[in-house]
Amino acid sequence: LSFALLFTILYTANSNVSETKAFFLHKSFWYHLTIPLTGLGIASLFIIIYRSFFLLDEQTNKNKELFIGTVCIYLISLIVQPALQLTAALHPITFDLSAYKFDLSLGMDFSSQLAILFTMFPLLEKLSSYSYVILLHGMSILYGLYVAKPNKAPSNTLTLIFISMLCGIIIYHLVPVTGPHYAFLNMFPTNMLSLKDLEAAGMSGFSVVPTDLSIVTPEGDLTPIHLIARNGFPSLHFGWALIMWLIS
Repeated sequence: LSFALLFTILYTANSNVSETKAFFLHKSFWYHLTIPLTGLGIASLFIIIYRSFFLLDEQTNKNKELFIGTVCIYLISLIVQPALQLTAALHPITFDLSAYKFDLSLGMDFSSQLAILFTMFPLLEKLSSYSYVILLHGMSILYGLYVAKPNKAPSNTLTLIFISMLCGIIIYHLVPVTGPHYAFLNMFPTNMLSLKDLEAAGMSGFSVVPTDLSIVTPEGDLTPIHLIARNGFPSLHFGWALIMWLIS
């Protein structure tokens, strides 16, 4: 519990959290929930440090593992944002049109259909957004559970997460994709062109997506997005969720 609370504070207080994530955090009770948790998180940190280095008992090794895991996961959260910024800086041209054509070649525009479904069911969209934001907290809890088990190696969880993140970042540079929400703007999701229209217009598989945009939220607010990362493929969040499910 202490480990989960600590990481919640460290991650949500990180100034490098993207504009999109910050929007969901500040516009909901999650942001206000971090206020009372701050004291608990700081207290947890001091308790873990004390028990790791000054109190020698049968729990010392476990507390050291908790402390090391806390530092590692926090460092991972710091690395992600600069890595995403680099994809935007190095790849002004993206493969969004190619990705969209591939979806259409399968006979269905999956992204648009899912976005329309979210529009029809706002609660589903909110649940998806919250799940996206708090996924890393689930990693910290899973790591803490592994530490608590005597015959489990907690480093295995962090190793898999780090390897998947490294592979994902490499692919972001090989196949830069922003996603239809940013690549097609107001055309997405209800006014998307068909595959026949794209071919008739002579549109290639490449598109230029700016790194700074302003989008209108469902509430009518104009929200600036200062980082349009090229992280549409693969989905690291899906990969992390799959890893957590497989090793839990």
